Amino acid sequence: MEVLADEPLRKVIGGNYMLKKFWAYLKDESGQTSTEYILLVAVVALIVFKFKKTAETRLDALTNGVFNKADDFLKETN
Repeated sequence: MEVLADEPLRKVIGGNYMLKKFWAYLKDESGQTSTEYILLVAVVALIVFKFKKTAETRLDALTNGVFNKADDFLKETN
């Protein structure tokens, strides 16, 4: 194996220098970019639209149940 005179070049070619740099890049959380926020909002919007019908059905059932019990309670007290 040929020994390279340039040490940084040897680190790039051999060893796991690039792997360490890649993991350091992935772990870097120095700041959120607007693109990341847009992606987060898009994911949340997709989840909301996906489960809109289910949530609507359950919320209707919950509110109807509460109002029906309140009506029954008011009828009993009068």
